[in-house]
Amino acid sequence: MLSHSMLRFPILALAATLTFTACCERPQPEKPKATAATVAPATPPPSAPPAAAVYPATLAEGITFGQPGYPVFLAAVSGMSAHEPWGRWSDGTPVTFQFTQPLPLRFTLILTAHAFGPNIGAPIQVKAGASAQTLTLTAEDQTYRLDFTLAAPTDRLEFHIPKPTSPADLKQGDDPRQLGIGFIKLQLATAEASAAPSSPAPAAGATYAAGITASTDRLELKQGEAAALTFTLINRSNLTWRSDPPNPINFSYHLLDRDGKMLKYDNPRTVFPQPIAPGQTATLTLKLGADLFPGPGQYRLDFDLVHEGQTWFAEKGSPTLTIPVTVTARKSGGSR
Repeated sequence: MLSHSMLRFPILALAATLTFTACCERPQPEKPKATAATVAPATPPPSAPPAAAVYPATLAEGITFGQPGYPVFLAAVSGMSAHEPWGRWSDGTPVTFQFTQPLPLRFTLILTAHAFGPNIGAPIQVKAGASAQTLTLTAEDQTYRLDFTLAAPTDRLEFHIPKPTSPADLKQGDDPRQLGIGFIKLQLATAEASAAPSSPAPAAGATYAAGITASTDRLELKQGEAAALTFTLINRSNLTWRSDPPNPINFSYHLLDRDGKMLKYDNPRTVFPQPIAPGQTATLTLKLGADLFPGPGQYRLDFDLVHEGQTWFAEKGSPTLTIPVTVTARKSGGSR
């Protein structure tokens, strides 16, 4: 008969064996599965830019391109770059503005803009539906007016850039955008537009008179060059000069040959940045380039003010300022 101590050993051994087996059979934690949460994600695509701010404006108040968004009357815009403090560049061609409503059948497009690179002085086609006009821009900000009469309704306005060019192409930096027009402001004036903030049609007894002086009495330019002229204008009329549509008062000039033959009557307008009351003085700076002239030779520029849709000041007896201009040919690069 086995002693009590001899029986204890097998029992203890059996208990230890069962305990070890139980430990080995305990489920082990699963290795983590490869999931989207545990695998490093690929670089995410850039998020879509937030919707551009929409601000209230009428067609007459127009588009101010230095703002981050567009006015409520636009449904879509293409061919434009992001806004900058001064305005926006076109990027490629065409530039298209689609309006929420059909355009007026008769309107005046008022554009303040400048051109870039080979687009300076090049013809730019502006289309409203089937109606088209041609615009030429300088390298400096100028205000231009184009009158449109539409044969059929349209909600699209297009600018066809002749030579979209990047600053990188011209070795002027790394900017790859295909620039053409620098848009500052675009307005559409109609006969029905309210004239409250603008220069009204002249009342009986209205006078048109201005004193015009310039920083030089003669201008000489080589082809490819430009010069800045500063003008001082005194309001000697009884009208406040305002450059707001639909009937603004602006500063401009006529281009004549040396003998006084008219070569181009309507030229870019320069606007007044603020109203000029009777008796007040305004200072304006114009940059005039040799590209304004047909070629080397002798010319005249007659500077005057114009009340758009009403009259030139000279037609009412106000004196103009005439500046002779000499344009000389660019020297060839072969000689020393």
